[in-house]
Amino acid sequence: MFEWAQDQSAIWQFIIIFVIAFAPWMDVSIVAPLGVAWGLPPLGVAITAFSGNFLLVLLLGYFFKQFNRWREKRREAKGITAPTKKEKNPGRFGTSTVFLD
Repeated sequence: MFEWAQDQSAIWQFIIIFVIAFAPWMDVSIVAPLGVAWGLPPLGVAITAFSGNFLLVLLLGYFFKQFNRWREKRREAKGITAPTKKEKNPGRFGTSTVFLD
């Protein structure tokens, strides 16, 4: 795939960088050097890779927020009002879902 991407125009290379950065298992620190190795401008590669990775983070945050809303509605429908064990004892870092509210 990388040989094919090197032969494409700059627009397609930026699209490939964005898609690879959007993948959950890839990091900007891997994708940015790849784009620079293809001969793309470093600033453009950095912005594109960051945008792809940031979009993934936003979508995951939105998904978890919706999941927590669904879970709360489900608990209310079942009549469960007591906090769970994790909510009672949040651990050493505090409640992990505070930023999602």
